Amino acid sequence: MSATTSSARPVETPFGARDYLLAAVPFVVVFIIMPCELFFNQIEEWELTPGQLALPPLAGLLAMLFTFGLLGALAAWKSRAARIGALFLFVAGWHLLFTDLYSPVQIKHLDGGALISDEPFKYTALEVAIGLVLICLLVLLLRGRGERIATILAAGIAVVGIGYGGFLLVHLLTPEPVITRAETETKPGSGNVYHIVLDRMQTDAFLESVDRANAHESFRGFELYRNNVANYLATVASRASYLTGTFYHEGDYKDWSNQSWRQQGIQKLLSDHGYRVWNYAPFRQWNDGSVDVFRYLRDIYFERTGVSATDFADFVTLWLLRPVPNPLTEEALPPAREVGEWLLARHNSVSGTEPAPSERPKPLTYRKGIEVVSSKYAIEKAVADEALRHDGGEYVYMHAVMPHIPYVFDQTCTYRDPYPRDGDEAGRRQAYLDQSVCSVRLLEDFLNRLRALKRYDSATILIHADTGAKEGFLGDPPGFQSTSTTLGLPDNELLSGINALLMIKRPNQDDPLQESSQLTQLADLFPTLLDILSLEDLLDTPIHSRSIYADRTEHRQVRFGYDPHPSKPRGANVIEVRIEKPEDLKNSPLTVVGPALEPANWRDEIQQAK
Repeated sequence: MSATTSSARPVETPFGARDYLLAAVPFVVVFIIMPCELFFNQIEEWELTPGQLALPPLAGLLAMLFTFGLLGALAAWKSRAARIGALFLFVAGWHLLFTDLYSPVQIKHLDGGALISDEPFKYTALEVAIGLVLICLLVLLLRGRGERIATILAAGIAVVGIGYGGFLLVHLLTPEPVITRAETETKPGSGNVYHIVLDRMQTDAFLESVDRANAHESFRGFELYRNNVANYLATVASRASYLTGTFYHEGDYKDWSNQSWRQQGIQKLLSDHGYRVWNYAPFRQWNDGSVDVFRYLRDIYFERTGVSATDFADFVTLWLLRPVPNPLTEEALPPAREVGEWLLARHNSVSGTEPAPSERPKPLTYRKGIEVVSSKYAIEKAVADEALRHDGGEYVYMHAVMPHIPYVFDQTCTYRDPYPRDGDEAGRRQAYLDQSVCSVRLLEDFLNRLRALKRYDSATILIHADTGAKEGFLGDPPGFQSTSTTLGLPDNELLSGINALLMIKRPNQDDPLQESSQLTQLADLFPTLLDILSLEDLLDTPIHSRSIYADRTEHRQVRFGYDPHPSKPRGANVIEVRIEKPEDLKNSPLTVVGPALEPANWRDEIQQAK
């Protein structure tokens, strides 16, 4: 009787390796895949110590082992409950991965700007849809279906995590390359070349700042090109264009933006011709075999303050924001930022580099203005270094990240907390002008140093921006927005973004500061400098620009390249936009020409070069 009425209860499968594999998914996603993607996507810009890079995987390992211990203890009491926990972690890990993939938060440096998410509803709807699908998957798994597929997916995540971890380990173990170049004698009898970049210095803002600083006499011998435009709205692309005289129109975008100037740019050509090259740069990766003396802005900052590895705060902030659901991005930003800055402070305390009281305040992050302060120190370093340079045959490239945001200097170059607050358009414009005046005063100090050493007259000096600024034209009221838009942005915002300063002093020029209405582009810098130095014959590769001083009267189109989707793979997204009235930039209509990769849309200069 008992044999027919009592059925044997199914035997539960012991909680084992497969369950631990499923439970590991969220830890691999959050602590390996997310930070590694964040780092490797912008590897040339992050400045992190090996210990900082290793922290997320190590923290993830500890968290995973702790969780495994809890699951193991739960399995000893009730295997089914532990398995449910493992399946829940598996599904949660996949949801975190999808949240990361569709996150609207920018995956790059804060670059001094506010990290703001609009929290668009479409992202929230997408996350909810993915969540509902994963809940259905969880129900199926709890019913014993799809376990084999789940195991395969978990193993795939583990393999990806191991791959990323391996790349990270190789990066940590690979020593920094030693950059060397053959010794060359500097060119006798030739004046020095000083190439100074003021990041985001708008032409109108510069002229206003010169007036406010009463600095006209300091710029004797210069000619300022009133209608100059930047050919790109991003620093790296703009730099590649003006150093090589080319536009991006074919091939790999990263090869063009990161490598073309190394192979055929101003720096390489002058180095090969015997000039000694000095480079004051915001990125360590801008050093290469053409540079004799490299000054990294963060190293200069460390020399002055004792503060190092400051990117870690921004890195942690972005990393912690990546798994956050879209509707909570803004709410999660303040605590994520606090965690990042707290960890950075602990790093500097442990490494013995806490700022000395006499040197405070010392910004630690982009948001607090570290890049701007580093630039001020770099210009002061260049003034001091001038005593180490010869009277001729020196090429000095100095890229100052100012008057770039955040605005931390008043007109006397005294540091203040970043100002203004979001939404204060009038205050923002005033703060931009204050920092512009500070930039002009620092330039004055440098130029006066050249005069004191009697190097000013014989020098060739280029001073320009890499892009304009979004504060708008000074003639517009604060907060003004064009009614017409191009590629999703108001026209005045795009036009102010390309309104870039360009001024040149040729050797033995001493006239008062002149303004020219000639149409120029930043890409013209390369052939213009070769023209001034009588080195045109050294150019052995096609370029897409021309010397400002060339005797040409034919019409030229003025265009800029803009990427409306910078978070996606770059290159294919760059769109050419034509400026219809470059002689009246403020009121010029804009025409979308099309993808930069489309041969039919290439500029006239490119077609001629072909």
